[in-house]
Amino acid sequence: MKPLLKITLLVIIQIIIILASFLTLVSIENEKTNLGNLVNISGKTRFLALSAQLDFDHYVRENPSHTDITASLKELEKNILIVKDGGLVDRLYVAPLPLNFNEQWNEMYFHFTNYEKEVLGFMESDEINQNQLLKIQSINNELIHSANTLTNSISSDLSEATTDLIYLQIFFAIINIVAHVGLIFLILRIFEAHQKELLKLEKFSTIGEMTATFVHDIRNPLTIIQHSSDILNARNSQHFSDSDKKAIEKTNQAIKRIDSHLTDTLDYLRERRIRKEHVKSSLLISNILESMLIPPSVQIIMPAKDLTINCDKFQFERVLTNLVKNSIESMSEKGKMTISIEEDEKNTTIKIMDSGMPIPPAEIEKLFEPLFTTKQEGTGLGLPICKTIVESHGGTIEYQDSPKSFIIKLPK
Repeated sequence: MKPLLKITLLVIIQIIIILASFLTLVSIENEKTNLGNLVNISGKTRFLALSAQLDFDHYVRENPSHTDITASLKELEKNILIVKDGGLVDRLYVAPLPLNFNEQWNEMYFHFTNYEKEVLGFMESDEINQNQLLKIQSINNELIHSANTLTNSISSDLSEATTDLIYLQIFFAIINIVAHVGLIFLILRIFEAHQKELLKLEKFSTIGEMTATFVHDIRNPLTIIQHSSDILNARNSQHFSDSDKKAIEKTNQAIKRIDSHLTDTLDYLRERRIRKEHVKSSLLISNILESMLIPPSVQIIMPAKDLTINCDKFQFERVLTNLVKNSIESMSEKGKMTISIEEDEKNTTIKIMDSGMPIPPAEIEKLFEPLFTTKQEGTGLGLPICKTIVESHGGTIEYQDSPKSFIIKLPK
């Protein structure tokens, strides 16, 4: 994964942690505020119940109109209903009562309805009944007691919510500190690794320049050796014994192998200039197959379609040559190879499949790494060269199993 992508993911995770902590704290803070408002409204019920009783006592002593006591009862009932259902009180929104307090609220409302019934019944009678007055006072006391019980229960939950809020604030503060420290640490690690990668690339660049010079220095005497061997063979071949001829043949093969390795090395180090043109796929494939010795035991299935490929003809032939050669070698020069070409609106896809043994999973990740090879005489530069050429075209190359194949995608 690229360093910038890693940092982006870490920042996103950090933002998610901050948002989660913020939303959680806001939720608990809202719960705390709602409980605080309920405590105030529920506490007001006690005051209104006491006020209603005072108005009733005043009514009993001085027998004024029913207006004051009726208004007190209505205000008391309104306040009790707001405790249950919520609403606006003095421009302050009160949330509905949580369900776990319903039983206590029902008890309070039961005492209120009894109190209202007894008070209104007393006012409709023509005589004063002391037992009824005592009963009304007793019901009012029960109403105040139930209001106190509900208020204390809500206050207890408010205290717990306040404690939870404090603990969560501490917890999220620690989480955010750890996340920030972790983020800084990982960013430093990423930049450290990136710095090492840059130094490594710089070393590779220096090694590449030295290697290119070294290859040229080797190639000159190698050409002389090849030329001398050819002259020697042309002039004296009739005097050579069979063992001499075999020795010269081995020498020529060794020279060709060394020259091939040097060509691969220079090809990998070379800065590429892509000159794209529209080439028929049939022409590309026929060119590479004609330039290779295909064993008779290898069956090649050609593409069903002849599509146009937008590529550098010479360099892309090198890619296909490497892949076809690798496929033949992986089948031990016996089996079936299928070349297919498809296209969509954006890309042309070339797939080379063969019936050879699949590549072990442990080796798949290293396939396109320079100098990695499982061949005794390989340079480990064939597939890296293919990858470099394909990517310089703006395309991609990948390996997949089931079926074993290399897939190239080039932009149209």
